[in-house]
Amino acid sequence: MDTYKLFMHIPENFFSILSGKLKELHTDLLFLIYEQYKKSIFVIDRDVIVDLFIEYFETHDMEYADEEDNNLRDAKERAFHYISKFNHHGWITQEHYLDYSVKISIPDYSIKMLETFHKISTGYQMEFSGHVLSIYQNLMGEEGQTYVAIHQAYQTTKELTDGLKGLNHNIKKYTEKLLDVDDIKEILKQIFDEYELKVLGSHYYRLKSSDHISKYRTKIIKKVRDFSFNHVLVAEQARLMAKDKFSPDISTAESEIFEWLDAIERSFGMMDEILGEIDSRNQKYHRVATQRVKMKVGQTQNFSSKINKILLYLSEQIKENGDRKLIDEEFSSQIQLFKQESLEESSYKYPSQARPKINPTAVQMPIINTDIKQKKMDKFKERLKEEKTIKDINSYVNKVMQDKRELTLSEFPMDNKEEWVNLIYSILYSKSKKANYSLSKPDKLNRVTETEQGIVPNQKIIRK
Repeated sequence: MDTYKLFMHIPENFFSILSGKLKELHTDLLFLIYEQYKKSIFVIDRDVIVDLFIEYFETHDMEYADEEDNNLRDAKERAFHYISKFNHHGWITQEHYLDYSVKISIPDYSIKMLETFHKISTGYQMEFSGHVLSIYQNLMGEEGQTYVAIHQAYQTTKELTDGLKGLNHNIKKYTEKLLDVDDIKEILKQIFDEYELKVLGSHYYRLKSSDHISKYRTKIIKKVRDFSFNHVLVAEQARLMAKDKFSPDISTAESEIFEWLDAIERSFGMMDEILGEIDSRNQKYHRVATQRVKMKVGQTQNFSSKINKILLYLSEQIKENGDRKLIDEEFSSQIQLFKQESLEESSYKYPSQARPKINPTAVQMPIINTDIKQKKMDKFKERLKEEKTIKDINSYVNKVMQDKRELTLSEFPMDNKEEWVNLIYSILYSKSKKANYSLSKPDKLNRVTETEQGIVPNQKIIRK
């Protein structure tokens, strides 16, 4: 098995500053550098970072300090100390220029780490619909038949599936977190301020509504399959990849192209399962949230809970003063017991009531034109002729299958409109108890089959 040898690419003591009592201070200062890096084009002047650190030290209570801080006189020395510390651990690099200025740059591995930490700490939300649109535009654009477009679509598809998997995990995490909260205000805050805004947000709702993935999926899968079946185009793009040094040789390039295309098709084919799992966990979260809110509200407003408080008070009084001492008059005045009786409507003692009088009125029958009536009847009869009963479809399936035990849907005749209608009715009636056949489960990897006449589900008709 291949080893990745992570510490051949990053310093060995890289992660040491993220542990211990100063980890919060270190991450705060690193985020200041990262924010400044995003604003700069190339490198950052060290004096800018020093000023940012000094401002941080002067505006924050330093409850924790490095052991070496005891020898530092002021905030400026402390700022230089932490810059040197980050440089020593490999988070930044310092470069000395000919004009005696010092510039700070961030290595690529450090940028990726800080970007990930920043997304986690700020509750970053992926724009799911934007990723789907980007994949669609890459494949359908003028450059859609180039390896560059295919590779970009593959990378975006991978980001999309990783984002949906992360969303699925976050819902589970917030469901478990909700169970640990007892205060009703905190429960509501977590539901509306954290979960709805930071976890789901409007991006996922758009993906499920106005920008639904099915809006683009069919065309994306068709484009990917057309590219896969076009071996001349694949060979041409593989030669370009080898020529551009994107791959070591043509054979490897062809394998990579087919791998990208297959990954895109499989991802979009299984997208419904991922979205279904997210919806299921989302519904579970809302059930848990509803139960928690009802329970907490019930504890404060429920009549039985008030009785429970009264009984607890009385039990404490009995423990302190014994069971023979009278309770306070003020407390007694708050409790008023009385007998309340009511009759059920079904009781024979329930007084009968007079039924309201109904004043019938004549209804004016509309006059229907005979020609219009005949046209509608003829249209209705024509529609009835086109409809297929379960008996008709059973006969049709038996005729097509002949003596076979099972038959794939792609083997059914599809040469005209009538045969397509019969195929559709065969699929619809497959779940009926009166059907003489059943439909197999869809293949998870290849959900559809492409024929000369069109695309049909990759399923089989099986005799019962």
